[in-house]
Amino acid sequence: MPTDATLHQRSVPLAKRRRGRAFVRVVAGRDQGTTHRLAQGVSIIGRTEVADIQIVDDGVSRRHAKIFHDADGTAKIVDLSSTNGTYVNGRRVEVEVLREGDRIRIGSSAALDLVYEYDEDEGDTQDLDEGVGNARSDEDAIETYERSLSARKAMYGESHPAVASLLDSIASALRGRGDLEGAIARHQQALAIYDVLARDDRDAHELPRLLVNSGESLLRAGRISEALVTFERALESLERRRASEGELAAARFGLARSLDSAGREPLRAKTLAQLARDGYRGAKDSMSRLAEVEHWLKHTGR
Repeated sequence: MPTDATLHQRSVPLAKRRRGRAFVRVVAGRDQGTTHRLAQGVSIIGRTEVADIQIVDDGVSRRHAKIFHDADGTAKIVDLSSTNGTYVNGRRVEVEVLREGDRIRIGSSAALDLVYEYDEDEGDTQDLDEGVGNARSDEDAIETYERSLSARKAMYGESHPAVASLLDSIASALRGRGDLEGAIARHQQALAIYDVLARDDRDAHELPRLLVNSGESLLRAGRISEALVTFERALESLERRRASEGELAAARFGLARSLDSAGREPLRAKTLAQLARDGYRGAKDSMSRLAEVEHWLKHTGR
């Protein structure tokens, strides 16, 4: 399956890029991190086992929505009279043409991004499937995200969930490069947008995910007291909306490590880490996260 990094535009001139296969990536919800390729034609999104893109989060209808994906790469989403509606970039839609990077929300917690794979038209004879396996650098990712950020701001305005999601992606890439203060600054910009959106309950479900990402950057930067507050806020928000154990796991583990770093509440830190371990055991595509928790429990003597 393609990695996150290979699903974004390569850093090459626009004239040489050719848009290839389309995917939806689950960025919030029970199956966060899962990527689904869109076949040409129709892909059904819903809870049913026969859905092309199965999403089992709370509030998702059995047949919630469908995406039409044409041979020229264009895509359109249609709500299938779902109980809780389909949202694109914070707006409820019945039918909507999708653009790259659009944020799709269904149910109470699931969010997906539309992304494309790119290759070069000129002199590129490498098989596309082989190219998918090549990881891109964080530097290339940041350049691509920054270019997309300018376009999104021009299209949607400064305070829009599509802008906030890109700020979060930039922050994660900066953290991967080791620029923790740059990552924290971008997280704070994104949080400021989501804090406003949360006031009228638009896309408030994405706020905990962003808080967890921000907490991770703060923790790695040694800003422990701020990390504690951020992870506590994420966990409180997730518990309030009765999130799944898999969703709770990241906030619990982040808070456990923050408490340990602060030398506070060792029993609570241990309990939180154990709950995170159990949550990851029941979640899809979480083996690496499970291993990280188990390693931490073992080597911290807990």
